[in-house]
Parts: sequence; C-alpha cells; structure tokens
Amino acid sequence: MNTGAIIGITGGVVGAALGMYCSIKNTQGSKERAFMVRSAIWCCVGVLGFIALFFAVGFALPHPYEPWVHLLWVVFPPALIIAIVTGIRHHRRIRDEETQDIAQEQNVAQPDASGDS
Repeated sequence: MNTGAIIGITGGVVGAALGMYCSIKNTQGSKERAFMVRSAIWCCVGVLGFIALFFAVGFALPHPYEPWVHLLWVVFPPALIIAIVTGIRHHRRIRDEETQDIAQEQNVAQPDASGDS
C-alpha cells in the first residue's frame, strides 16, 4: 500500500470520527442525541457496506462482472441524497419538539409576573 492511500484512509477515518463526535456533542436534548448516535451508526454501516460491495464486485468476481461496479455508482448517490434529506427532516422535527418541550417547561416554571392575584 502506498503512502497516499494510507494518508487518505487515515484522513477519512479521522474526519468521520471528528464529524460524528461534533454532531453528537452539539445536540440539545436526549432524543436528539439518541437520533444522532443512531444516524452515525447507520452512516458507518452504509459507507462500509458500499465499500464492501465495491470491493466484492470489483475484485472478487471474475472480469466479466467488473462493469457491475459502475452500477453501484448509479445507485449510491440517489440513495445517499434520499437518506440525507430524510435524516435532516427527522432531525428538524426532533429539535422542534424538544424546543417546544423546553419552552413549555419554562412557561410552567415561571409564574405570571403581572402581580395580579
């Protein structure tokens, strides 16, 4: 394995770990944090699955099946876009729910300050 490949793989792994850490660290509530942990796990599974398929089809199968590797590049980007859009919508819904819950708790905790009895 050459130096460029080692640097690329190391940079990818470190970048993914840093991205997952920051995404989980910057959550506001427990539901949001649980969602981000699940999302990070599914993202890792998806990327590793794609890489495994890529190598299985590209290297393990005989030469006539090698063009099937290109089909993976046709399927992967639309699947990735759908997963990202769905994840963003779900994350936004969870964040809105938790923001409303926090606002309701603050309204209940603070009595009316007008002084009327």
